[in-house]
Amino acid sequence: MGVAQAFAQAADADFQGLGIAAEEPDPDRKPAWAGEAESGYSTVLTNHGLPGVEIVRRAELLGAYLVVLGRNERVPDGPRPVDATTDAVIRRRNGLSLLVPPSVRTIRRAVIALDGSLRGSGVAAPAVAFLKLLKAQAHAVCVLPGVPFEVSDAGGWRDPRVEWLSEVIQRLPSLTPPVDLRVSWGNPVTEILDAVQETGSDVLILGVRRGGQRGDSGSGYVGRELLRSASCAVLTVPI
Repeated sequence: MGVAQAFAQAADADFQGLGIAAEEPDPDRKPAWAGEAESGYSTVLTNHGLPGVEIVRRAELLGAYLVVLGRNERVPDGPRPVDATTDAVIRRRNGLSLLVPPSVRTIRRAVIALDGSLRGSGVAAPAVAFLKLLKAQAHAVCVLPGVPFEVSDAGGWRDPRVEWLSEVIQRLPSLTPPVDLRVSWGNPVTEILDAVQETGSDVLILGVRRGGQRGDSGSGYVGRELLRSASCAVLTVPI
């Protein structure tokens, strides 16, 4: 809760905390975490019902820009499944969702994961807008299938996918320093997780598709594995 408040304060945004009880809450009793969230710029609410459904419903009613959820710590060799509440929020939410483990207290650097597709590039602009609010640095990482094109002559032929991705990055709103683009070929999960570690990033930003069955982030194997394995915070962007 404290981390969510800090993000709201940094972005000069309104903040509301939402607690979900299995039964109708007692109006005379505050939840155990209520005191942690009380300040001049926050309102603590309680509700009851299915957490994944109620969180999204309340966010839509408020027109919330961002939903912040807690996230269990991960280690490189110990991926963990996404819990039911987070899974439901990601699949239903039409806005940004930030999943924060206890070890992350601030966001200074981020990796934006791109897949080289037109739809996948839709994650870039919302990601940069979010990072701009926090004055954070961004690294865009794209792992392409196949092998890189060879430079065949002095004309310097380049893979057209790399050229197109460079143009996408150049059209983004400016950050300081500017977003840098890293393109590689290989295992997307391994390459992206390595980039997070190498850059010391606090958050990994993924594009996800709404809907689908429980446990399916709508982004296929790569999205599922990154959600299970990333040790940093994860920001999901509907695309």
